Amino acid sequence: MRRWIRLYVTGKVSKPATYRALMDCVSTGEGNLAFGPGLGCSAGWYGYTGGLPGYNTANYYFPATGAFIVAWVDVQANAPSPGVANAIFRDIARIMTPDNVPFSGAGKGL
Repeated sequence: MRRWIRLYVTGKVSKPATYRALMDCVSTGEGNLAFGPGLGCSAGWYGYTGGLPGYNTANYYFPATGAFIVAWVDVQANAPSPGVANAIFRDIARIMTPDNVPFSGAGKGL
């Protein structure tokens, strides 16, 4: 996952026009959360999450420093907001990049 996220975010797996579209993140209107086609963007972190009953994932890359956070958990729940893996990712990112905290101001409890 770490390798894929870096390749995806740096445009190594897409044509230049596709890469530009991916990185054209549009605000969701909730705090600093935005999305490009198939890519979550928040405070300089890029990646995506997934979840179904029984698991939840968050895989993000911070190009400014080359940092990765990959959080996979065996639970899918609404609390803590914005989901278990996202909350773990956000809290680790808050320590690693205190000036670039993802999901800030988005939704209740963030």
